[in-house]
Amino acid sequence: MSTSSDKHLKPVQVRMKAETHRWIHEQAKAQERSANWIINRVLEQARLQQLTRNSEGDAMSNG
Repeated sequence: MSTSSDKHLKPVQVRMKAETHRWIHEQAKAQERSANWIINRVLEQARLQQLTRNSEGDAMSNG
């Protein structure tokens, strides 16, 4: 999941529900990863899903 833009990572503060915070830390512990890794992974998966949906929609409107 690394990209050349990883050199330009920017810290971000995010407010989240306590249950979401707990889930992130539970996942991190279960997967022996950092909470940061879990958050990045979930966000990247969501981004890729959205890109896929958008490109499928574009293909349908062009087809």
